[in-house]
Amino acid sequence: MQAWLTHPEGSPATHPAPQRPDEGLTIVSVPARLKHRGNELRFVIDGVVEEAPADASMIRLITRAQIVRNRLIDDRASIDDVAREENLTASYVTRLVRISFLAPDIIAGLLDGRYSDLTASRLMADTRFPLDWQKQREALRAA
Repeated sequence: MQAWLTHPEGSPATHPAPQRPDEGLTIVSVPARLKHRGNELRFVIDGVVEEAPADASMIRLITRAQIVRNRLIDDRASIDDVAREENLTASYVTRLVRISFLAPDIIAGLLDGRYSDLTASRLMADTRFPLDWQKQREALRAA
């Protein structure tokens, strides 16, 4: 295989097979670790930014929160009106509104997976974030 990599015009079949199993073996070492993420175990290479795939439920939650916020501001609807029209409880609408006031960089981080341990369900479970964006960032770092 190594010969094929160094001479791509040839093929592995044109080169003799190694006599020993480790002959021609190239070992590459990188700092890496195993990391638990939810129910899975991931192999993480240190120094490489880990990007999680977009979480569809998080995208739906953030989108819905922004829509509810816009209805309250633009349409001057009340929380009870929105809850009734969307077939939701007033408590759920209130939690959506709180999420809509998260700092823009936190919203971006939620959407691109930087807060991999924070699911949409966990986010909705406790939406009592401080209004100050810096304090929100500190609260999420501590979580």
